[in-house]
Amino acid sequence: MKKTQGAYEVLVSWEPFLTQIAFLKEGRVEHFFVERPHQKSEVGNIYKGRVVKVLKGLQAAFVDIGTSRNGFLPFEEQEEWFPLEGAEEEQCSRARKPLAVGEECVVQVTKPGFEHKGVKLTAQVSLPGRLLVLLPFSSRRGVSRRIESAAERQRLAEILGEVVPSSMGFIVRTACSGKKKDEIQREARFLISSAEKIKRLARRLPPGSLLREEDDLPAVVLRDYVTEDVREILVDSERVFRQMRVYARAFMPEVLGRIRLVRDRTPLLERYGVTKQIVGFLDERVPLPSGGYLLIEEGNHLMAIDVNTGGSQRKSLSDTIFHTNLEAAQEIPRQIRVRNLSGLIVIDFIDMKDAGQRRQVFETLEKAMESDKARTKTLHISKLGLVEMSREKFGLSLVRELMSPCACCGGTGRTKSVELAAIEAKNALVAKMQKSPSARMTVRLSKDLREFCEAQNVFRLSFLERRRVAFQTVASFQPCEFEIV
Repeated sequence: MKKTQGAYEVLVSWEPFLTQIAFLKEGRVEHFFVERPHQKSEVGNIYKGRVVKVLKGLQAAFVDIGTSRNGFLPFEEQEEWFPLEGAEEEQCSRARKPLAVGEECVVQVTKPGFEHKGVKLTAQVSLPGRLLVLLPFSSRRGVSRRIESAAERQRLAEILGEVVPSSMGFIVRTACSGKKKDEIQREARFLISSAEKIKRLARRLPPGSLLREEDDLPAVVLRDYVTEDVREILVDSERVFRQMRVYARAFMPEVLGRIRLVRDRTPLLERYGVTKQIVGFLDERVPLPSGGYLLIEEGNHLMAIDVNTGGSQRKSLSDTIFHTNLEAAQEIPRQIRVRNLSGLIVIDFIDMKDAGQRRQVFETLEKAMESDKARTKTLHISKLGLVEMSREKFGLSLVRELMSPCACCGGTGRTKSVELAAIEAKNALVAKMQKSPSARMTVRLSKDLREFCEAQNVFRLSFLERRRVAFQTVASFQPCEFEIV
């Protein structure tokens, strides 16, 4: 197949424990998606829930959806919802009073939860398709702003108006532009059928039930990311290959010829150099072409990106700073997309005195952000070179998907000093000896910690106390780990 300049190659690699999908442009990873079957994101799932607590001060409620943690539902997210009983269909688009404790509702997950935080919910349920998004419990209707032709917008709205019931709404997606009437209505009927099934299940099943699970990653990527810019889709699993072809045949037949099964002993991502690139995306330090670099620090709620000149050198300091910032502005959106950074992102460019240079760097950043399908909002660059940005959360970041917190430091990146660990061990032993004056005890500790405690005579025990306490070195313990048994 003849290669088109600027076109994407999509690589789909499947293992029973991990699915990876990479979008390559001229050999560089521009988008990357990961899904683990045992830890699949709940974003997009639809549940029947029950309100267990109302927080009037926050104008929100906690909803039991049958998962390990209750979901968080802001009241502004539940202006329109499905009436479960005793209400007419046309009432579903009417604003109601806030939900009360014990009330049942149909909700959809919009943001994933974390270790100590439940998922975020909305009662404005939506069913995304390739060409449109159906709003089963809302009467709102709209067309993507990227479809600029007024005549085309009107045509699409009329086509969908013929099949979508008045009690439901829809949003026409950009991909719908130029599509034939029968293709559009076929997808609309499929989504309407899915919506009716959700309503039947909601009336029949108890609260805490899953009404609809989001599609698997390959189908989601086909639906939301594959456009005419994609040249070919290479799949290394016959099972996933068949599934993608079934989806494409039903909803996007123009893509069928681009999906190819690859049988090769060399792993697909390794063959195209993707594995090495992904390892780089897990690193905090990102090199820039001229010798500068980025430092990316990921927190739970705040992402910080720092731009540094490093070994970059131009004819003047001002020129060096400007060109380093320009390179950073081009690279940062790619890093954000592939790493799937979300929430509040602060970018610290190197200070530029010239207002024109600051404007050019900001415009470069904005242009490079255009290929990001996530909703973003970016504030103008400040005189100090700071840019504040918010980005929609789609799922876990790449680091959270592919890396586990350190068992020793708990994910902080730092561990206790040996001095602090020694004091904690001493205090713990003293407390246990006072609580059980006649009990025999064994202090189990790492080799490093035991050697430090012996050198510094940390455990100053009397003759009788020494007869009650034994010390044992455990090779498998972390440097500052101990326990008293």
